[in-house]
Amino acid sequence: MHRILMTTLVTALWIGALDARPSLADSTEADQAGSLVEQGLTLARKGQFRKAADLFERAVKLNPDPTILHSLARAREEMGEHALAFETFRQALELDPQYIYAQDARDRMAFLERLLMSTHGRVRVTSTPGAADVYISGSGGSRETRLITPFSYWAPAGELTLLGKKDGFVESEKKLTVAAGDDTAVELVLRPVARKGFLIVSVSAPGARVFVGDKQIGVTPLEPLAVEAKPYQVRIEMEGLAPIKRDVLVLADQESRVVIDLNDPDAGLQTAPTSPWGPVLLGSGGMALVGGLVMHLSALSLAEDSRAKSAEAEGYEENEKLAAERALEEYYELRSEARTNEAVAYIGYGVAATCIGLGAYMLTSPQRSANAGSTNGSEDTALSWTPLLVPARDGFFAGTRVSF
Repeated sequence: MHRILMTTLVTALWIGALDARPSLADSTEADQAGSLVEQGLTLARKGQFRKAADLFERAVKLNPDPTILHSLARAREEMGEHALAFETFRQALELDPQYIYAQDARDRMAFLERLLMSTHGRVRVTSTPGAADVYISGSGGSRETRLITPFSYWAPAGELTLLGKKDGFVESEKKLTVAAGDDTAVELVLRPVARKGFLIVSVSAPGARVFVGDKQIGVTPLEPLAVEAKPYQVRIEMEGLAPIKRDVLVLADQESRVVIDLNDPDAGLQTAPTSPWGPVLLGSGGMALVGGLVMHLSALSLAEDSRAKSAEAEGYEENEKLAAERALEEYYELRSEARTNEAVAYIGYGVAATCIGLGAYMLTSPQRSANAGSTNGSEDTALSWTPLLVPARDGFFAGTRVSF
């Protein structure tokens, strides 16, 4: 009886949908969606719900309209896919809570919920990141379902597998046991796919065993190897030679090369990372030099103005004492400001010379290998420079600490 009633209702609703079909924009995709909807409604009237549902699914992808989703939900309901029909009704209401068949969708959802509670459990699925495709399959070999997070799904009691997929992320799978009447929340966490670079290991002789970390990757000669972008230690082993180690940083989408000449194993050793203070000091010195030049030019201009004021003060008559005194005051002020700017300019030149000299030394001084130690156990001597910036009562004190 229920089957007959549902078939009668779906026929009435789909006939109405022909007249109340969503207005589609004048575009190729909209026209295609409208044509698919018409074909699907025709098939639904003939009772060919599976074919109709396939057409409605294609139409929804072209034009996600709630009335098309409603027709898709009704087709699924007629096929006995009550859980999927419930979710499709929910999606339609989420798009537009007041669409033409909204009340019918709510009534059907309430009926389906009562029907499903006795044999199904509700699974609420979210994902990080969101909008992931989730493929749902049960233990009974039922048809695989694809939904997009977040969603709620009525799963039949028993084993359930959720497989989350999203471009640029590693797939995430969860298996759970669903009991009838349960309400379960599940989150799928998809990790970003690690970006890769290319590691190229060149050794001057064939037959050398090459290890990346603790794993042997082959014997020379080797093809470029695509690996996750991160630091690695490469180790070369060959009969009659001590193991040779190199540290290498593989950057994403770039080639990182390790070249080893077995006739001179120490050649090509990576040096210790250059201190960032070299470029910083060069840049600071350049800015200090520019600042000094600006202040020097300002001082020259003020000096010229002060001389003009001095000449102006001397040019006034005896009866223009007030104007002469005012010009003289301006002369002293301009001269004082000019001397101050000149002093600042010379300080800037000194700071610039110091910073540029230290920066150039740090960039050009030879660096010892990070992994090349002294063979006799004694420590290597080295000269290091540590810039300092110390708060003082009138501002900051800038300098450097030299260690040797």
